[in-house]
Amino acid sequence: MTEQSVHLSVMSLREALALPAFRDSGVRILHGADKLDRAVRWVHVAESARAGLLLSGGELLLATGSGWNEDAVSRRELISSFQSAGAAALVLEIGQVWAAVPDDVVEACRELDLPLITTGSEIRFIDVSEQVHAALLQQQVSRVEAMQEVAEMFTAMIVDGVPPQQLIVQASRLLGSPLVLEDPAHRMIFHTEGIQPPADLLNEWQSRSRRWESVLGQTGTLTEPTALPGEEGRCIDVTARGTHWGRLIQIGWSESPAGAGHVLRHAATALAVERLGSSRPYTWEDLLNHSVLDRLTGSQFTSTDGMAAVLEASGFRTRNRTLLAIEVRGAVDAARVREITARTGWDVLAARATEHPGRVCAVVSAPSGGDVYTTLAAATPWADAQQGNGVALLVSPVRHDVPGLARAVRALARIPHAAPGITATGTTAVAALMDELSDDVQVRHFGDRLLEPLREHDARHSTDLIQTVRAVVRHPTSRSAAAAELHLSRTSLYSRINTIERLLGADLAQEDTQFALGLALRTMR
Repeated sequence: MTEQSVHLSVMSLREALALPAFRDSGVRILHGADKLDRAVRWVHVAESARAGLLLSGGELLLATGSGWNEDAVSRRELISSFQSAGAAALVLEIGQVWAAVPDDVVEACRELDLPLITTGSEIRFIDVSEQVHAALLQQQVSRVEAMQEVAEMFTAMIVDGVPPQQLIVQASRLLGSPLVLEDPAHRMIFHTEGIQPPADLLNEWQSRSRRWESVLGQTGTLTEPTALPGEEGRCIDVTARGTHWGRLIQIGWSESPAGAGHVLRHAATALAVERLGSSRPYTWEDLLNHSVLDRLTGSQFTSTDGMAAVLEASGFRTRNRTLLAIEVRGAVDAARVREITARTGWDVLAARATEHPGRVCAVVSAPSGGDVYTTLAAATPWADAQQGNGVALLVSPVRHDVPGLARAVRALARIPHAAPGITATGTTAVAALMDELSDDVQVRHFGDRLLEPLREHDARHSTDLIQTVRAVVRHPTSRSAAAAELHLSRTSLYSRINTIERLLGADLAQEDTQFALGLALRTMR
């Protein structure tokens, strides 16, 4: 399949035979009933013995046989010239010259695999030509209008300064197929999904992309949409002014009215313009990290394999690796957190947390074995409490699968307060269990019902009973420590505890109550 076959040949043989000119003419298909999807580019009257020399391919041939030679050998040579020239089909009008199609003509069309169609009554060749050509012209006009709409759409998005992910999403909608943006190192930067799940779309992405590159050439060489090997789709480079940012790859083939190549070309140009105007024009790191982490933390996957495929395609290894979630709170940006990679060789994804802009959410993939906590502490000197910069670094327990990593990221986000320095969370079996359970819908419903009286009281009376419960659960054996954390006197703390126990109908000194409240607090977003 090529761009030309999809868009220049815009009428099928089936559509041509359905036109009014053929209606009630007794159309019969003597050969080629399985070829009615052949493309018709033009109509040509073929009454001359030299007609085959005048064809350029895609013609619907009309004839009565009046100008054809009478011997079978000459007729077979004529039909062979039609087939060699790429004619779409031969339509013979029966009744004027021949009462029936000569057997040699039928045999030649079958041997040469040229569709042969007859009409049982006279048809006006001029009507066929006018109707086919009018339909083809209308198709071309519609395509030009669609191309203009695409050009205006991307121009408006460039002027409005829309982010690159929105450019890709819009292009994918126009194409009706998935798109993948990759960098020159074959890391998946951003992708849109079609009917294919991510586990299939991005499976072994980097090795597939390198295989395509070995055939098509390196990034920066494809300035026009080019078919992928094996007809898996198309691709075009995102390049401008000598800078090559990667490739935009369409998976599958599109029937876009504007032409897939036209859409890809404008999308690639818009992405290049966006990069030239970016504050960090020579990297996709911010987009890569933010989009992948958003998908991970937002559970935007239908399967565990899909989650792993997206991470692997972005260059974040998950197989036989030690996985950690970390969250940084304080005056440290995502780029600095990603410097952990340079210090350790680990894979790191880090971005500003969507719901908490003052925090940086990150995930780490390290080789299995070794003391990851000690290595992480050495790689993050800015998180040392003795620095006095107030930076807090929360670290999850070690995970060995992607769903566990996603839960760990969400668990860190739910921790309301963090002291400066490095804090390892979920270090006890009970804490780890509660983190595992906190995303369960039934547990979340339980937590919501348990804490509802306290939330309502806080809303009506401007109290801080929820925060009081957090402090009491954090210091179950020391009311003095809980009071100090809340900046309250012990008397005031006991007054709040009495109110909480009255509202909940429970004793906060009981271990079961503390466990239930601890679990409920972890379910809060």
